[in-house]
Amino acid sequence: MDGSEKGVVELRCQLKAQEAVCAKLMREKNEARETLREAKENIAKLKRELELRDKMFQDFREMKEKELSELRKINQDLENRLHSLVHPNETISLLDQQRDNVSATTSGKFAFASALPQLQAGEVVEALSKWEGMEDTLALFDERLAAEKNALLWKPGSPWCSPWKFCLRVFISTTTDVRYIADTYVKDYFPMLVQQCLDGGCTILPVYCDQGSADRLSLSQSDFVNFCCSEADKSDIFVSFLGSYLSNSIKPEIEHGYLNNPNLRPAVFVFFDFGRDNAQEPLAEATLRLKQRVKKTAVNAKVINGHLNECNSSLEELNKQLQSLLKDHFVVMEPVEAEGKMERIGYLGDMRVEQEQTELLNSALKSVSSPIGKDQIFKLLEEHLAGNAPATPLLLTGSSGHGKTAMVAKWIEHLQSSEGDRLLIMYHFVKCLGAPSAEYANIVRRFIQKMMFYCKESGQPLIDLSQLKECLFKWLEKLSTNLGIPNKEKALIIIDGADLIAGNENHFSWIRDPLPANIHVVLTATEDNYPDKWRFLSSPSLLIPTASDLVQLIENIQAKLDVQLLTGNEATELACSAPMSSPLWCLVAIRHIICCPSMSSDELNQTINIICERQELSDLVVHILEELESHYPELGSALFYILQIVHWSRNGLLLSELEELTSVPLSTLLIAVHELERRQIVKDVCGLVYLSHEQMQDAVQMKYCVQPDINHVFEWSKILVGLFVDTSRPYFGCRCAEELPWLLKRLELRNELTEVILDINLLVQLYASGNSSDLVSYWLFLDPSKKDIVRQYEVTLRKMEDECNDDQSALLQVASLYNFAGQILRELGFLEEALPLLQRNLELGEACLDPDGPEVATAMYELALLYSLSDRGRYVLKQHTLWQ
Repeated sequence: MDGSEKGVVELRCQLKAQEAVCAKLMREKNEARETLREAKENIAKLKRELELRDKMFQDFREMKEKELSELRKINQDLENRLHSLVHPNETISLLDQQRDNVSATTSGKFAFASALPQLQAGEVVEALSKWEGMEDTLALFDERLAAEKNALLWKPGSPWCSPWKFCLRVFISTTTDVRYIADTYVKDYFPMLVQQCLDGGCTILPVYCDQGSADRLSLSQSDFVNFCCSEADKSDIFVSFLGSYLSNSIKPEIEHGYLNNPNLRPAVFVFFDFGRDNAQEPLAEATLRLKQRVKKTAVNAKVINGHLNECNSSLEELNKQLQSLLKDHFVVMEPVEAEGKMERIGYLGDMRVEQEQTELLNSALKSVSSPIGKDQIFKLLEEHLAGNAPATPLLLTGSSGHGKTAMVAKWIEHLQSSEGDRLLIMYHFVKCLGAPSAEYANIVRRFIQKMMFYCKESGQPLIDLSQLKECLFKWLEKLSTNLGIPNKEKALIIIDGADLIAGNENHFSWIRDPLPANIHVVLTATEDNYPDKWRFLSSPSLLIPTASDLVQLIENIQAKLDVQLLTGNEATELACSAPMSSPLWCLVAIRHIICCPSMSSDELNQTINIICERQELSDLVVHILEELESHYPELGSALFYILQIVHWSRNGLLLSELEELTSVPLSTLLIAVHELERRQIVKDVCGLVYLSHEQMQDAVQMKYCVQPDINHVFEWSKILVGLFVDTSRPYFGCRCAEELPWLLKRLELRNELTEVILDINLLVQLYASGNSSDLVSYWLFLDPSKKDIVRQYEVTLRKMEDECNDDQSALLQVASLYNFAGQILRELGFLEEALPLLQRNLELGEACLDPDGPEVATAMYELALLYSLSDRGRYVLKQHTLWQ
């Protein structure tokens, strides 16, 4: 056999070997397909079983609710009959108290059944004695309901549906004869609610204003009633202290706060009977009628029958009811242990951001009923949305104050009603320049959370700040792949105020690239205020309104507020005076005219002429502020402090913070903010008061600081720093983290900023709440290399450890801080700097706890995770016996 034949034989052998390998691979492929098919069948089977179990549990829950309502009906009827046998001449007040006690233990959703057969007295006593054994059954049922409630908590990325709020408002109404009791409650008992909310990561505000405050501010009776009704409408909980006689001013408060819509908010009514010679004087007829009316509509109301000689017990009962409401109705959470601190802060931060975005959307929807040029702009937006091929974003532009935010808000509302489940809408409104909502990393993180929720991915998004574009596009492509699997056909991302985002030119470099299929992006920006690199985008502009458009806008505003002050000619005169046909100018002007005290026709014409002379919005706002100070002289100092402090803050201020900073009574601050809100100068979102528009900031500077030099900025910023500088106070958790470092950076106080940034609690607040981009910017400001400032965290923690003096509980707290700081530095890419922190956390755990316990195992896991991210760490792990 020659060489050629040998070569052929060898090739045939190799071919047979390759064929055998190919056949083996095909068998494995078929087996894998079969395994995949079986897995899919098992998943489908499990889903069907889960749906069946959910249905069975729902049926079980409904059955038990019905049984529970019947049992409670039996219990109450038995108690009533027993009392009627023992006390046949019982007064109506005691019967009311019995019914009220039942309303405290039952929810409005439980409906009682028909009447029961009559029982003898002995049977009643026997039944009541046996009824005590049902407590365990009711407790077990309540536990099941609580478990179901926890399962229905809001999940990051999902649409906002939680009753939780960052700032809760409790409207307190009272009659004159028991005002001193309400004062005692606000002073001595309400702080317990404040502490409960602070422990749960939110705040609570008592909205409590009496006629005396209105008299001091020269507020008319009608204006005061309007103010109270407006605040009652905005409240989350309504509380009313009622004596024997009702005044005319309290009736509208109760109507707006509860009776007009009993389902809107929970309420607690405390009725006080006045005693005379140890014999009770019955309530006045009007109060009695109100009590009966409250009981008839008592869906979310609790009635407490108080007595003046035992008012403390009534106030304690009121506080118990409100504490229960905060926990059960508003999901105010209990404090957590150190191990769950970062997760809790992150969850609360996500909830706060989502609530803020929902309120910004609702605020824009309420601003005008129909934006000018809506039909033409909607048509252009619909054409952009109709395309399926990959496309670049659409840029909607317009002059400042021409209604871009209102336009996209109305479009979102239109799409939600017309497209339904076919369109996934993700929106983000930039609140103001410099606010956390203007940080690009926060926007990307929020959108990725929503895409993870839609794609059914669990966990928190891990975002590399240096790879924001890659992170965003990775999830956009994944979302595009998953569209159509449940029911969505397209996804729409809307960013309002893109020109206000810090570093927008660099961050939005991706807009030059085509987006994944069925993904559409719409940006809005002020004309001539966005980067030149965006000029290539399709950028329809809002139409310049005509005089007739502005007249229609003025008429719509009057109709919405149910007033008709201006005639057609007067509305036309006002519209023709608007600078550059600005709808915002017309909106502020007409709102001010409506808010002014009653005027004669001559006074109205004079007011219109003065307004028409103000050809700039900032001039108009300055005039409005001067008019406010003229009408209400006592408000002058409050306006001065409110507007300047809010102007120089980053994200606005809570009313409680304004009260602490200015020493102005809360009632005066409430009225001042109310008047500013009515005139569209400030807004209140998530309890934070801020200037509603960038042109309002120009007006504040024009009125209060003609030349905003560095000394003026320094003066007001130092006032704000004084409020937030004490980072140990729990009141300021997230508020301190978002305001204090930003203020110190603006003032270029490097030493003070270094001290604040090295506070581990503030480090955890910044990172866990999603503001890691802020954290990195502060590091860069202090140290361009970032290495030196990051290494200081170990020095800070070593000092804290030395101060523990071998106290094991204190050492364990420091160990948790080592763990937090190490995790944060690891996630931000500082692996070498994180290593000694996580190592020391493990060492302290092994020294103070059981070395084989779960806490030490968790510390080892965190350290191993760090090792897995570095080359040296992988080598160490491979040599370790646990790894082998």
